[in-house]
Amino acid sequence: MSDIWQKKLFRLSTNDMSRLDSLVESLGEKLEAEQIKKPSRTLVLRALIMLGTETDESELIKQIKEAKIYI
Repeated sequence: MSDIWQKKLFRLSTNDMSRLDSLVESLGEKLEAEQIKKPSRTLVLRALIMLGTETDESELIKQIKEAKIYI
């Protein structure tokens, strides 16, 4: 990992954390039904990043525009 990444902090707003916690909780309930343990925030964020790289760029750009509204 480069020095740039090691020094950079990624900050999430209180609303971001609330949404993330809500997503983790709802996914935890669904995964529990499949006998998979509750995911962590980090795991969910990694999955979202992976999903973003596999999503159509136009859809990703649309979501980025939507996300900017909440900053």
